Amino acid sequence: MKKTTLKKRLPLLIVLTIVVFMIIHGVFIEPNRLVTKNILIKNSLLAQTLAGKKAVFLSDLHFGSSDSRTMRDILQHINAEKPDFIFLTGDFVEWSSGTEAYQTAFKFLAQLDAPDGVFGVLGDSDFSFTRQ
Repeated sequence: MKKTTLKKRLPLLIVLTIVVFMIIHGVFIEPNRLVTKNILIKNSLLAQTLAGKKAVFLSDLHFGSSDSRTMRDILQHINAEKPDFIFLTGDFVEWSSGTEAYQTAFKFLAQLDAPDGVFGVLGDSDFSFTRQ
């Protein structure tokens, strides 16, 4: 009887283990992950136009109300790269955050600087204080 019970519960235990891992990854690992990639531009005309230029692309920062350490780390990383361009593709604040998160995001955005410009668009989590 015990073997049958274990066989029946094993798929449930596997699923629960995967769900717990996904939650841990989503809450503790992914928000603190900063990925740096160097990309070779294969289009010869674009490569010629941008020769010697460096760009930073930032997306899905999802700042909350108290992300000063994260903000500082990202700014240090960007400044070390010395980009000519900075491109931002939204989701600067958490999904249903209040005005404090927007203040944090504005403070971060105000510190970005690149000789050839800083360009950005809003993401879906930047449009409102609630999801109604």
